[in-house]
Amino acid sequence: MYLVNCWIEHPTLKIDRLFSYLSEVYLNKGVRVRVNFNYKDIIGFVDSSRYIEDISALKSELGYSLKPIKDIIDQESILNDELYELGKWMAKETLSPTIACFQTMLPKKIKPISNFGKIVKVKKVRVKPLNIELKLKELTAYQYLLEKETLLLSEYRKLFKSYVNKLIDKEVIEVFEEEKNNSLTVKEYDKNNNLKLTEAQSFAMKKIIASKKEVILLHGITGSGKTEIYLQLAGKIIAEGKQVLFLVPEISLTPQMVKRVKSRFYDDLAIYHSGLNAQEKYEQYKKVLNDEVKIVVGTRSAVFMPFNNLGLIIMDEEHDLSYKQDGIPMYHCRDIAVKRASHFKCKVLLGSATPSLESYARALKGVYELVELGSRINNKLPNIKLININDSSKKQKGYILSEELKEKIAQALKKQKQVILLLNRRGFSTSIRCKNCNTVIMCPHCDISMSYHHDIKMLKCHTCNTTMPYPVVCPGCNGKNSFSSFGFGTQKLEEEVKSVFKGVRVIRMDSDTTSKKNAHETLLEAFSHHEADILLGTQMISKGLDYPDVTLVGIINGDAGIHRVDYRSQEVVFDMLTQASGRSGRSDDEGEVIIQVYDDNNYVINSVLKQDYKTF
Repeated sequence: MYLVNCWIEHPTLKIDRLFSYLSEVYLNKGVRVRVNFNYKDIIGFVDSSRYIEDISALKSELGYSLKPIKDIIDQESILNDELYELGKWMAKETLSPTIACFQTMLPKKIKPISNFGKIVKVKKVRVKPLNIELKLKELTAYQYLLEKETLLLSEYRKLFKSYVNKLIDKEVIEVFEEEKNNSLTVKEYDKNNNLKLTEAQSFAMKKIIASKKEVILLHGITGSGKTEIYLQLAGKIIAEGKQVLFLVPEISLTPQMVKRVKSRFYDDLAIYHSGLNAQEKYEQYKKVLNDEVKIVVGTRSAVFMPFNNLGLIIMDEEHDLSYKQDGIPMYHCRDIAVKRASHFKCKVLLGSATPSLESYARALKGVYELVELGSRINNKLPNIKLININDSSKKQKGYILSEELKEKIAQALKKQKQVILLLNRRGFSTSIRCKNCNTVIMCPHCDISMSYHHDIKMLKCHTCNTTMPYPVVCPGCNGKNSFSSFGFGTQKLEEEVKSVFKGVRVIRMDSDTTSKKNAHETLLEAFSHHEADILLGTQMISKGLDYPDVTLVGIINGDAGIHRVDYRSQEVVFDMLTQASGRSGRSDDEGEVIIQVYDDNNYVINSVLKQDYKTF
């Protein structure tokens, strides 16, 4: 009999320890089992097993008998040793239950939780040795399968219909099950070879390769060619037979990055982000586990992919707050990347035009290697202009789009160029207030103001997604039809743009329009093919996008987030405005940026105006 120590599926710190059970067979570390805990069957995650000769002596020593393991779910460990130790390190560093760390690291299909999904399997057919004589059409079907080796049963039936059952009955072909592994299809792109690096890019790349430090910070202004450096470094690592992890902060950035990586490395690619369904995630995870791919592009969760020979971790837009998980376990993707790099003895490359202040401080102190790209590939920064909208707001004229921004948009559209408009607030209006008693409709769960969404004619909470009808009677004073809206969001901006510029084609990108599967890719692909003149949206369009025909970026309410009760609020606003400004003028055409603000004397806004990260 074996004594098995397990972490149990009960993510509370009070019982974050190993529990012992008995098994008739030896179980490897990282295997899921079903155990009884507190009269309830739950999942256990094996930590260790050891053989016990005398069970009665163990019972006497403990003073109680141990329960047997009820069921063994896995035949082999679902976590390698490196990831297992990483989970235990995370638990200690983040003060989280160990089992919660293991659950975070694994795709839903194989998480150590009771409601894990079934792995999708498909039925296939293959030939068996032919030891009887077949009729002509049966022989044709048999020989076809012999050439193909295996086929989907459904596909084989379409081709040979009733003959399939006859071949099965005659035991010359057999049906078997296999895990589905092709749910996710990635578009094919034309081959894209390495571009010739500029002198500054070549110097930066040589410095990165020569650095003895484990972490390198690549600080390059927008449009300076950081992505090409990433790709050429990845190519060198792959040529050495190693794997590369390419992290991006948001799903909205993944399609463009996948396109560039796919066109460079073809089939050596796995994709991993929260937009995939459970089966697709599991299949991508297995691809990496089985060494079928050399490069992974993904968001925060991709940092836990089961690499065997990792050679480089690239973390693009490293400043982005999306890299931090706020739920238990609370971790920062950068810390996990550095920890994994120390195990594989490889480098972590952090890239950004606006590095996080802690990363830049570490670089200045020599903890990280600092590599800088100070100029754009085209050597032309966009012209940035501030518009103070206080006067327009007071006169109730052009309070959404200033007259100058309207004029610039009209000029860009006349030249058949494209425009990006950024407003980091979704919905039609930010709140509704009673004109009689000033009552604001609040979310009953979150106690924050509900936002009005014009398309669904409903109020919606942007924290918990609770919806409710637009009120007719004020709950404060019982006044009828007394509500008016205050503030505005992306829906109202879209309505304003279409009202001012008749016939203009607009794509709106925010949480409401990108909730469906592949919505990010579909919308950005449409914009890249000039199916729209204006792309407007929230902060998801502020970074990483590269469209050569975008010559104007308009930023609405640019200083709206500066005075939030968040010690990073100034940094977040600076990052967003600088990144958004960098979407303009990335080709040969001159780029312009109009930033509408209420306070044009703020140091954050003036640092953005000069594109001056160091002064900020």
